[in-house]
Amino acid sequence: METKKEDQVGLMNLKLPLDPLAHGILDARMLVERIHTINGAWHALRELWPATGETSPILTSMRLMKSTLQAQLLRTHHPLVYLQPDDSPHLPEPCYSLRLSRRIGGHRDACHLPLRIASMIFTVDELARFQHSEQL
Repeated sequence: METKKEDQVGLMNLKLPLDPLAHGILDARMLVERIHTINGAWHALRELWPATGETSPILTSMRLMKSTLQAQLLRTHHPLVYLQPDDSPHLPEPCYSLRLSRRIGGHRDACHLPLRIASMIFTVDELARFQHSEQL
């Protein structure tokens, strides 16, 4: 099937990207939704397969995917999103909460990120910059 010249001109004039990844950056809402979806699936699978624990390849992959999306969210949308240490007793290890300065898709955060993971994926300067500041 041949593309008509009029169709090509119409597509070139289209201002909205057809693919959300066209520019390599997902918008904040899409990132937050994906992070929460992956986090929920990770928790559900962990309950279904308690014997495999942290050694399950799918759980490891989901954890890595969530951390990668969280890093992208912080690097592209700070100060809309910032790190806040969370010392809640229900957490199995020290974590940051990725807090949102305004609600996005009904969410006030983008889940937790363990400090040990954050220290592997961010530089010391990034960790300092992404911390919540009273000046925000």
